[in-house]
Amino acid sequence: MKCLRDQAKRNGCSSVDIWVRLNGFEGCQASYSTALRRLKRLDGHEPYKRNRKEKHDKKCHTPENPGDKWQIDVKYVPSECKAPGLEGRFYQYTYLDEATRKRLLHYASEHSMHETVEGLKKAIAFFGYKPKEMQTDNGFEFSDRARAKGGGFSAVYRDGPNFLERFCLEIGGRHKFIRPRAPEHNGKVERSHRIDQERFCRPLKFYSLADLAAQGARWNKRCNETPRMAPKMKSPNQVEIEKLRKLMQGTGEVRCQTLLKCFTSIGELMPRFEPRIFLI
Repeated sequence: MKCLRDQAKRNGCSSVDIWVRLNGFEGCQASYSTALRRLKRLDGHEPYKRNRKEKHDKKCHTPENPGDKWQIDVKYVPSECKAPGLEGRFYQYTYLDEATRKRLLHYASEHSMHETVEGLKKAIAFFGYKPKEMQTDNGFEFSDRARAKGGGFSAVYRDGPNFLERFCLEIGGRHKFIRPRAPEHNGKVERSHRIDQERFCRPLKFYSLADLAAQGARWNKRCNETPRMAPKMKSPNQVEIEKLRKLMQGTGEVRCQTLLKCFTSIGELMPRFEPRIFLI
């Protein structure tokens, strides 16, 4: 436990990561509560401090099926993470499925609507299905509505839909904007960005956009394979498989064609989806 705790300090692992690594040892099986209790007894353990400032306590509606709704947001990669001599600004585009919390990270050196659409194309190929609804904030990378002098928004005069709106029409998805200055409405993707800041960006050092994308892909794979407390200690990949299987059993709809081969029959999974395989 002490070795894992020391490793967590260096690499930014959470208590859930320590629990998964502990169960990875042969002959060692412990529940999460047992591992957390033993971890608290170690000298030097720093528990997670929750921010008690909460603006809203109303329960949010979470879609039941994968692909019903995606949350999309952009995070600026801190300049402290860049190697000396590397110029420019870099951005992380996050595409998160609300039902499963599975996500894709797209990195770019441009903060624009074009990169938003490029990331959407990668996300559709990654997930294997198109979103029915995409929820974003009101940033200019998602909208070309200009801010009016008296507050609020005013439409920009143009002949037709913008680049992102045309893409939404092509895939048959709906674009929904959250209320201005209310990031908690995109809470799941905002929470994932805080985890990225604490555990990925803090020890990060990259030398090019390609290097940043490669490190981000490994980090994204690790996040999608790590169990979460909200879905009862299941990883986003596991939740996605279970919900797609339930959807196929209930309605006969196969939403993700790439995962169709993963089902030997309705209600069964291929052995390669062994739930204990979480680590990279």
